[in-house]
Formats: sequence, structure tokens, C-alpha cells
Amino acid sequence: MVHSMFVVVVIVTIYVVVMLLRYKKLKPLNVALLVLVILLVYQLYGLTASNDNGYRIEKPKGNSEQRIAHILLEAAYCGINEDSLQTIERSLLCQTCRIFNQEQRTIFRYQLRLQPNSSSDMLVMAKDNVYFNESIQFQKSPLVGKHFKSCSVVGNSGILQNSDCGAEIDKSDYIFRCNMAPIKPFGKDAGYRMHFTTMNPSLLKNRYNTFDRIQNISDFREDTSRQTGLIWIPVFGDNYWTRTCFRAYHHHRTTNSKIVFGHPEHFKAIWRFWEKRGLQTWPSTGFYLATTALDLCDEVHLFGFWPFHKRYYPEPHDVKYHYYEHLPWAKKHNMTSEFQLLWQLHMDGILKIHIGRCQQ
Repeated sequence: MVHSMFVVVVIVTIYVVVMLLRYKKLKPLNVALLVLVILLVYQLYGLTASNDNGYRIEKPKGNSEQRIAHILLEAAYCGINEDSLQTIERSLLCQTCRIFNQEQRTIFRYQLRLQPNSSSDMLVMAKDNVYFNESIQFQKSPLVGKHFKSCSVVGNSGILQNSDCGAEIDKSDYIFRCNMAPIKPFGKDAGYRMHFTTMNPSLLKNRYNTFDRIQNISDFREDTSRQTGLIWIPVFGDNYWTRTCFRAYHHHRTTNSKIVFGHPEHFKAIWRFWEKRGLQTWPSTGFYLATTALDLCDEVHLFGFWPFHKRYYPEPHDVKYHYYEHLPWAKKHNMTSEFQLLWQLHMDGILKIHIGRCQQ
């Protein structure tokens, strides 16, 4: 849109100059004003272009690894090319090939914060960021003013199985986890520590039967007693689930953890940020947390992020959808597009994706 405006202004300016010359009414002041208008429009075009050329789903112009990654992810809907998949896996397994780039991280964080309501201060609903406050327990969000040196975002991909990454994950200053994944039986691979855990409303139906029976409530209380830190529920993400989410809040009893409500405006902000860059569906929980962590943390490490059915190293084998259970692969989110964006962030040194075994 701005590009078209710039072209129109240039054409009109040329026309006006020609007319003024024709009727001999061209004065220095007129010329100066016209030049000023052109410069202002050009500056506006440059600023808008610089803000819009960040991380997009498009053909990379970088090295061969980036081009191969693009080919792989383009082919995700019509069959994955095994050679491409092996190449991208080899690239991610080389952890010494990519180091954190502070300059790129700062630029990305600046671009993210240009999106209204995208600050991590809005991640949790509190009395100071909502219009109503009867059911809000915090005067201000527990993450306001927080900043961490290193963070781990633990996804639930089966690639975590037999990874021995638990100790590496637990080294982080702050740890995000997705959807109440069980901890104790899988700690060697997925770690034990937790600070922020999401609970999708669908889990309340699938695992706790929307609390229709006393046993469901008992199971919920037992599971949440094993959690520590914040349990984040998107209460107002969908009106269909609001009542069930409030029931979860009222059934929560343990002091080990606190249930907090996700702010819908923050989720919308993250969604809009990536929608402008080519993501067509709403973000998955893991992708949402990864983006949020980039606002909160200097170094962001992703574990359990692998949206493909297979991997090839150290030997070819299938990958489960979740490391802790057998489920069919879901197509609710466009995870291949999300992975492409995360791949670009990895290549730029903004975050690190870990898919291999961690050294002891």
C-alpha cells in the first residue's frame, strides 16, 4: 500500500512540475515543498518496509541450508522429501554451528514490541490490565518487570524420547511447559523443574471429563499437586470453554502452584504479529510460548519441537506426536509453517532448537 502511494506521489509531482514549467510559474519555494513531500513519503515507505521484512514465510535468500529447509517445508503437504529432511536434521544437530546473536535478538524483540499488547506483562490477566477484576487474584501480573538470562520452552514432540536432555533443560532460569505433560516418569528426557505450565481447555474435557464426577475432581487435584509455579489457562479464548475453565480454577486446592488466566489480548497480539509474517492459522501453544519467551529471556532454548513423523539420526525411526503418550498426529495447527519460522530464528541466532541427545 505504501509502495503504491509513493509511486502515485512521484507521478503527481512530475506532472505538477511539468505544468509549472509550461506556464512559467515554477518558483524555488514550490520546488522545495515538492522535494520535501517526496522525501517524507520515501521515509515513510522505508520505515514500513523495514518493519515488514522481518520473519516471513517465503523463499529464503540465504545459504543452501535455508533453501533446502524451505523446499522441505513446502513439500510437507504433498510428501516430505527424505533427503531434505535428513539435511535439516543434520543442520540442527550441529549445535556448535549456531551461536546466539545479540544484535538480531534485540531487533526481533523490538519488532515484537511494536505490536500492541505483545509485552509479556500482558501474558497473565491481573487487576491492572483488565476492565473487570472480581475473579482476578493478582493486583499485577506475576511476570511484570521479570527478565531471565536463560529459558527453556519444552514442547511435547516424541523427539524428546531417549534424548537425555532433562538435566540440560533444568539448568535454565525459567522453564515453560505445554499442556500439563507428565513429569516424573520422563524427567531424564524432559526435566523436572517447571515455572510456567499451560493447560489447554480441551485437556479438561479429555482428561478430567469436565469435572462431571467426583473422581475427575480428585484426579485433577492430584495432578495439579505435582505442578509448581504458574498453571496458565486461556479462560476467555473461547466462550465454549469459559465455564469449564472457571470450574478448574475453583477445584484447584494445592499451594504448590497457582492457576492464572491467560490474557486474550496478549494471545491476539502474538497471533497478529505472526499473521503479518505469513502464518495463516492461530499459533499452537508451543509456538506461542516460544514467542513469549523471546520477550522475557536473553537466551531461549527449544526442546521437543519437531513437527515431522520421522527422523534419521542416529538411525531412521518414527517419531511419536507426544513423547509421553500415543496419539494420532493432529492437523489443527500449521506446525510446518511454525517450524519454518522457528528455523529462521534459529539460523539468525535468536533462539536455539535442540533435537539431538544432550551430553551428560
